[in-house]
Amino acid sequence: MVHRKHKVIDLNFLSKTSMDMSNAEDFQGVSDIIFTYIESLVTFSMIVIYEVDKKNNELQVIASKGSKSKNFRDRVPFKIGEGAVGWVAENKKALLISDALSSNRFQVRQFFNEDPIIRSFLAVPLIVGNDLVGIMSMSSDQPNLYRQQDVELISIIATQAAAILQLNIEVKEARNFSNHILENINSGVIAIDNEYRIIVFNKAAEIITGYTSKEVLGRNVLSLPLKDNKQDWYIVESYDKGVFFFENLGYLIHKSGSKVNIRLSTSVLTNDDNSKKGCICIFRDNTEIEKLQQKILQTEKMAVVGRITAGIAHEIRNPLLPIRTASQLMIKKLDQPESKEQIRDLLMIISEESERLNKFLDEFIDIGKANRKIEGKSDILKTLIETLSLIRPDCEKKNITLNSQLSKHHTHVALPKDQLKQIFLNLLINAIDAIESSQKSDRIINLNYVRNSKNVIIEIIDTGIGIHDTDVSSIFDPFFTTKDRGTGFGLASVQNILSKAGGDITVTSSYGTGSKFIVTLPILKGDVK
Repeated sequence: MVHRKHKVIDLNFLSKTSMDMSNAEDFQGVSDIIFTYIESLVTFSMIVIYEVDKKNNELQVIASKGSKSKNFRDRVPFKIGEGAVGWVAENKKALLISDALSSNRFQVRQFFNEDPIIRSFLAVPLIVGNDLVGIMSMSSDQPNLYRQQDVELISIIATQAAAILQLNIEVKEARNFSNHILENINSGVIAIDNEYRIIVFNKAAEIITGYTSKEVLGRNVLSLPLKDNKQDWYIVESYDKGVFFFENLGYLIHKSGSKVNIRLSTSVLTNDDNSKKGCICIFRDNTEIEKLQQKILQTEKMAVVGRITAGIAHEIRNPLLPIRTASQLMIKKLDQPESKEQIRDLLMIISEESERLNKFLDEFIDIGKANRKIEGKSDILKTLIETLSLIRPDCEKKNITLNSQLSKHHTHVALPKDQLKQIFLNLLINAIDAIESSQKSDRIINLNYVRNSKNVIIEIIDTGIGIHDTDVSSIFDPFFTTKDRGTGFGLASVQNILSKAGGDITVTSSYGTGSKFIVTLPILKGDVK
């Protein structure tokens, strides 16, 4: 009766022990609970828990009690199949040895100067499903101490230990994996706890700041010389205010004293109950990128200057050549009375080319006056009708069909008539030139004009040569032209005029098929339909 009662007490203790094991924070806590429980049931001089290292086919010591050796865990590990412990791992069976000193079948490794002498020996496998995760062995310096019932008793607790060991292995693998990622990413990572102490400082953070993790871990981030003042810490502001930053520009002061420009993002770390427990900051060195961006920007500026300079030189040189030639001929013919008619022709050339040069300079100056306010208004319907009447004879001469669908609304827009006409003439002349270049049989230009509650929309569609995909993004740039005698100011001027009036122009084109230009202009407030 007494024996039965004692057994019940043991089962209750086992139940409590299992609960304690499940609530332990780490495997060291689990092993301490296991050792305390087994010590209440069975006498031992030494007890060891091994973990299976599948990669190396070895058994590594992860917990022990009884050995005085400080280097117990650093000893040469057992190979699976080697010695008594290795036999248990290989066969996944418990092993009981009455006296290891006299056993001929199994060899138990002894360290006489460091460990208690091993005579009685018991080892059980730690198995989850059919997977061996470890071994638990215990020994005594007394022979014939353990019985089969002890093996059964230890196996009960071994089942729980195996499950927790497996979980510990998985957690350790996950931690190792995340640590590997953390240490090998190119971005620096700093994490602080709720007292601003640094708890994470990865390898990239060391490289960017010049400080080692040993120098900063555990220190209050505000005490580090990584900022000019405390208010500059985004990670602290993020934690205090519960906000996050994304790709913000910032800086860090390198250990050498130089300032490092960075891009940073932060995130607040929370507990299960959503209370704050820390903050993480991910950052990268942006210094070289900023230098490269400056170089690219400077290069682009110089390229623009180069294009403008070349364009100006080209456009000025073209009229200067006939002016110079005509002037030289006039000098030669001044003393020849019969050359009066020729001199008049030469003066006409000088006048026309001078006007051409003057017009170019006016357009060039106008492009640079993007902020100049345009005053005046015009009736867009009347202006379209007048423009079409000017362009229609040229279309008929070149066998181009000009179709127009015009809204009957006399709508006013904030542009002087001459500038509005300049827009339409530019676009229609371009359409004619595109058709002339295509040599296609369907030679058509369609002009559509509609009005909605806010804007007037004019579409000019041609069946011309079209625009290459690579050129579409450049057609509104000054000096960009695909025409032999083009200035590259036509479409740039159109866009400039429209933008100053609050309008816009877009284009869709397919090379070999044609182009469609869409002009949008806001209707003047209070305009009557």
